[in-house]
Amino acid sequence: MDIKIGLLVKNRLTLTDVVTASKKLKKGGEVVPKNRGLKELSKESREMLESYQHLFYLLQTNPKYLAKLLFTMPQNNCTKFMESVVLTIYNYGTNSREECLLLRLFENALKEEVQRKVDKVQDISTGSPTVIKIVVGTTEELREIRTLSSHY
Repeated sequence: MDIKIGLLVKNRLTLTDVVTASKKLKKGGEVVPKNRGLKELSKESREMLESYQHLFYLLQTNPKYLAKLLFTMPQNNCTKFMESVVLTIYNYGTNSREECLLLRLFENALKEEVQRKVDKVQDISTGSPTVIKIVVGTTEELREIRTLSSHY
């Protein structure tokens, strides 16, 4: 997970370099490509990377924040987006730690939805349970990923 966040920061820096290089090309200047790695980040970029690492760690280990977000997001076409965000944050449940944390998120999200939306038991089947849709979609996607990885 830390490497993914580092790559995000690295790609952002590379994008900045591309914009700078394109401006220099328009002016007719010579462009010298820079090859930056995670070890060559500036102090400000390292601090930003650490902040992102702490943010994602907090989101993973304290599922109450994401649970509230899953419930409060509008239902129009955001279900697939939230599924992809959740799967990315939990690294597609590839190891037992992420899988356990993902299950804790689902538990908290379902509790949140039941507390806020469900007055009667029938509301679960007759209503439009957002979190249940996300849980079902995510488990189907995880099942497909595991099936593919077991074949290869």
